[in-house]
Amino acid sequence: MIVSLDTGRSARLDDADNFRAFKVTAPKNMDRAALAAALGSVGRLHEDGSEHAWIDEAELRKLSGRADDKAWNDQASAMIDYAKRSGWIDPATGAIRAHIERV
Repeated sequence: MIVSLDTGRSARLDDADNFRAFKVTAPKNMDRAALAAALGSVGRLHEDGSEHAWIDEAELRKLSGRADDKAWNDQASAMIDYAKRSGWIDPATGAIRAHIERV
C-alpha cells in the first residue's frame, strides 16, 4: 500500500491490494511543513524528524474505499498485526509507521 502525497491534493491510497509493502510517497522537493499539511487527517510526521510518518488505521481504511469489503479488511488487519509484532505501531495512538519515499 502506498499513501501518496502531493502539494494541494488530498492523500490517496495506491496499490491498495499490496499488503506486503507499506509506505508514503511524496515529491522530492516537498518540505516537512508541506508533508504535514498533505497528510492532513491521514497521519502525522514522526516526531524524531526522520523520513517516517504515523498513519491512522481508520483513515487508511477510509482511503481504501473498501469499508464493506470483508476480504480486503481481513488482509489489512493481518498486515497491521504483522506491523504490531514488528514494533511499527505507535503504542499511544495505534498509528502505523511508514517510511517516506521521495519520488
